[in-house]
Order: sequence, then structure tokens, then C-alpha cells
Amino acid sequence: MSECRVCKPEKRCRGCNTILKLSCNWNKSSYNKKDYICTPCSTLEKKKWCHKNPEKTLISCRERMRRWREKNREKNKARSRLQYYKHIDKERERSRLYSNKNRTIKNAQLAVHYALKIGKILRKPCEVCGSHAEAHHEDYSQPLDVRWLCSTHHKRIHHWVN
Repeated sequence: MSECRVCKPEKRCRGCNTILKLSCNWNKSSYNKKDYICTPCSTLEKKKWCHKNPEKTLISCRERMRRWREKNREKNKARSRLQYYKHIDKERERSRLYSNKNRTIKNAQLAVHYALKIGKILRKPCEVCGSHAEAHHEDYSQPLDVRWLCSTHHKRIHHWVN
């Protein structure tokens, strides 16, 4: 085995017992700072832990993403905007196809929009929390029969229905 001039003294991986050069492919164990583990063994350990603890893995992943989105709000908006304009033709086509496929839904939305515009109906606060609301149709065949819900409660209702 040739000596690397840059590498520090060798240690053994606690997973596979191979010799590790400390400047190369290794991680210090999170359990014991004097313990060493190679990257493949570390990855395998993480996968096993995630498989045993799926609820913790999912929660921590969601929490990390939420924190990242909060921290990088402007970056995320810019990326989202860039993605939209990059695929604007596909977005327009998708929107047109959805409108054609769901004509009764689109007609009900347009009827509410027009009725609000001419003053036939008035926008009310959310039925649940009292904040700014949007129209929710229980039945699209009755376009002006709507419930007023904020975006949060509107999404919850659609989530429960579907």
C-alpha cells in the first residue's frame, strides 16, 4: 500500500473494517467522535435507520424543506418564476386543456367573477376564521351558490372531498 503524503495516519472503518486515510473517503461517526466510518457504510447506515424510522425521516425532511423555503423565500420565488416562463407554452396549453375538460367548473368561476364585478354578490369574510376569502362551490351547477373560505380552509375542504 503506497503512502499518501497529504493523508494523516490511517484508521479503520467500524462498518467494514477497511483502512481509511483521514484525508480521503470517510466520515466521523456521529455516535463517537473517535470512531470512523467510510462513506458507503455511512450511507448504508442512514438508509437502514430511515427504513426503521419512516415517520421521523418524513417529518425531518418536511421540516428541513420548510426551513429552507422560509430562509430562501426570494430565491424560491425567482426559481419558480423562471420555471414558469421557461415552460410558459406548456402551462398555457395545460390551462386551456383543463378549461375545456372542466367547462362547468370554469363557467361557475366566471359567473362568480362577473357577479362580483357588477355587484350582484358581495365578497364576505371566511366562514371559519374571518379573513379574506375566496368562493367555494359545493355544486358547480348552481354557480352563484358559494361558500366564502380563506385559501387555507378552501384547500382543506378540497383535500377532504377528494
